[in-house]
Amino acid sequence: MFYNNKNLGFSIRYVYKSKRKTRTTFNSGRKITALSLRLSGYSIFEFQNKRLKAAAGSLTYIPPDVDYTLHEGMDELIIIHLNAFGQNEDTIQIINTQDPVFYADLFNRIYAIWKSKCEGYENLCLSLLYRIFGELEKSESPHHSNHYNLIKDGIVWMRTHFQSPDITVAAIANSCGISEVYFRKLFKA
Repeated sequence: MFYNNKNLGFSIRYVYKSKRKTRTTFNSGRKITALSLRLSGYSIFEFQNKRLKAAAGSLTYIPPDVDYTLHEGMDELIIIHLNAFGQNEDTIQIINTQDPVFYADLFNRIYAIWKSKCEGYENLCLSLLYRIFGELEKSESPHHSNHYNLIKDGIVWMRTHFQSPDITVAAIANSCGISEVYFRKLFKA
């Protein structure tokens, strides 16, 4: 995957949000790399005799010089245009994350910081981009995914009850169907 390619580095060219209507386009000869997070809707990429669907919550990586047909279906996304340095990938990649809300938060933070043009915004955005890469790489670990599968219901429960004054670790653990002690161990791992 592009994010654990140690021979590849990035700088950010531009960040923007896009709302697209249903359409089909052919893209050829692009000289930029793009990473996007689909906030809603879907798109279908056809390239190199492959057909990939990018649904809401998924990340899409498009390297330069890959010709593709894009079928968009009323989608909204945050797009980061990148300069890539080193040995780039040669195929479009769709990553379906385990925690799309987490990645949406990071992409929205990158977008807000980029838009603000505050002092140091480029480096702040780049540090968040590399955090995304690190989290994606970490999520591939079998150790991480087993733990995540056990506590993911608790994470969802926390997000829906975060304003409740009655939120406790015991309640969160109960939503996962595991003991509080075990939940604490898994959550720290």
